[in-house]
Amino acid sequence: MSANATLRSQTRFPHEREFKKAGIFGRHRWGWLLAAGWLAQVAFRLLLSMHTSAPLFIPDETGYLLAARLFAGGEPGDLSGRTFYQGAYALLITPAFWLSDDPATSHRIALGINALISSAMLILAHASLRRLGISSGPACLAGHLIALLPLVVYYAGFALTDAVLPVVVLAWLFAIHEMLSRGNSRAYETAASGLAVLALSLHPRGYVIAVVQAAFLCVFAVRRSRIPRYATGTLLIGAFAAWAMNGLPAARPYPHGALPLGDHLLTRLTTLDGLAWTFGLSAGKLWYLSVGTWGLGGVGLIVLATLAFRRGTAEPLRVLAVIVLVTVAGIALATSAATPDEGTVATFVYGRHLACMAAPLMIAALAFALRARPDLQLRTVLGAVLLTCLTAAGTQLYAGERLWTASFGPFDFPEISFLVADRSNLRLWSATYAALLLLALAALLVRLGGKLRLIAAAGIMAVEVAACLTAATQIVRPWSEQLTNATTLSRGDARHPAVGRRPVAAAELARRAEGPARRDGEPHLRRRPGGVAPVVETTEGSPA
Repeated sequence: MSANATLRSQTRFPHEREFKKAGIFGRHRWGWLLAAGWLAQVAFRLLLSMHTSAPLFIPDETGYLLAARLFAGGEPGDLSGRTFYQGAYALLITPAFWLSDDPATSHRIALGINALISSAMLILAHASLRRLGISSGPACLAGHLIALLPLVVYYAGFALTDAVLPVVVLAWLFAIHEMLSRGNSRAYETAASGLAVLALSLHPRGYVIAVVQAAFLCVFAVRRSRIPRYATGTLLIGAFAAWAMNGLPAARPYPHGALPLGDHLLTRLTTLDGLAWTFGLSAGKLWYLSVGTWGLGGVGLIVLATLAFRRGTAEPLRVLAVIVLVTVAGIALATSAATPDEGTVATFVYGRHLACMAAPLMIAALAFALRARPDLQLRTVLGAVLLTCLTAAGTQLYAGERLWTASFGPFDFPEISFLVADRSNLRLWSATYAALLLLALAALLVRLGGKLRLIAAAGIMAVEVAACLTAATQIVRPWSEQLTNATTLSRGDARHPAVGRRPVAAAELARRAEGPARRDGEPHLRRRPGGVAPVVETTEGSPA
C-alpha cells in the first residue's frame, strides 16, 4: 500500500479529487438551515450586547469609533500618543454614523454590524468541514460549535477588529484551499490575496498574514512553475490601497503622532532578555488558545503538525497545515515582542491576540475527531494534553509570582474565569485541569460513538453558551455600569438638572486618563491600591 493510501486509511481525510466532489451546502435544505442558524447566531450576539451602549475598551474602541466618525464626515478627535488603529474596521462600521448622530445609538449599530459579520463564522466553518469530507449534518452541528466559541463571540460585543478578524482569517484560509484544489482559479487567487490585504488593513496582526500570503505565492510560483498573476497583483495593489486608506485616519486623529511599537519589537528580537520575554509570553498565548477552546485548540495544533510533516498528505491539506502553523507562531511571537510590560497578568497570559486562529484549529480538531481511527485519536489527545501542560509550565516558569501579584482584570479572561468560577485571580493550573477534563470527557464520548457523539457536541455547546452568558452578565454588564457611573458629572447645573448626569465623551475620558498609552486591548483603567477593582477617572479628575 502506498504512503498516501496508508495516511488516508488512518485519518480518512479525503484526497484532493474528493474535495472537488464535496458540495459546500449538501442538499438544498441545509442552505435554509444554515440561514436560520446564522440568524440565531446574530440574535445570540445581539442579546449578549444589549446592555452595552458605550465603549468599554478605552482607547481601543474610541479609536475605531472616532475613525469611523471621520469616514462619515464628522470630526476626527485627538488620539495623539495612542496606538495607531487601522482604517478597515472603522470603514466597516461607518454606516453606524450615517444612520445616527447619537453616540450611544451609533455604538449599538456598530455592535449590530459586528453580529452580522461574526455570525458568518457558522457558514464558513460549515463550508470548510464539507471540503474536508464531513457530511452536512455533522458539519452544521460542528459549525455552530465553532461559531459559539467565546473567543469568537466575546469580542463581537465591542467595537474592535477582533469581532470580524476571525471570519476574515478563516475566509482567507478557505480561499487558499480552493485555489490549490481547483487548479487555475482566478476568483480564488484574487480572493485569497484580497482577504490577506483586508487583514492587513484591519490590525497589525494582519502584517503577519500578508507576509505569509506573500511567502505562499512565492512557493506556489516555484512549485507550479507559474506566477499567480491575479493573486500577486491583488496583493501588491491592495497593500498600496491599504496604506493610502490608513493615511486618512493617520493624518487627522494623530496630529502629534501615534505610539511607536517598533522599538519594543526590535529590542525583544535582538537581545537575550528580549527573546526570553518573547518566548515566555508566546507560551502564555498558546496556553490560552488551548484552554480557551476546551483543549481542542491543542488537538488542532497536533493534527496540523502531523499533516504538515507526515509523508503522503494531500497537497492542499499539507500547505494549509503549514500556513496555519506558521501564522499561529508568527502572530504569537510578533505580538509578544511588541507587548510592553504593564504590570498586569494579561501581559503574560492573553487570549485576544490568537483568537483569530481558534476557528481553523477547531475545524482541524473536529474533522479529525469525526474521521480518525480510535488509536490515533487517543495519541493526539495525549499530545494535546502534553502541549497544554508544557505551555502552562513555561508560562509559570517565566512569569513566576507575577501571575498572582500583578493586576488582574476578568475582562481579559472570560473563559478562564468561567472555568474556575473565580473573577479575582488567574488560577493557571485549575483552569488547565478543567479544560483538559472537558477534553477527556468529550474524547471518551466520541470514542464510544453513536448518539454519544451528539451528546459530546451538545455538552460543549452548552459550556460555550454558559461561558458567553456568564461573561456578558458577570463581567461586561457590571463593567459597563461601573464605567457609566464613573464617567458622569457628579454635580449638575440647577438651571438644567439633566446636565448633572451628562455622560462624558469616551474620547475625553481617554485624553484625561492617567499614564502612558496601554497595550491594544487593555482597558485604560488604574488599579485601586490594595485590590483588583479598577479605578476610572471622572471629569473632575478624582478617582471614582
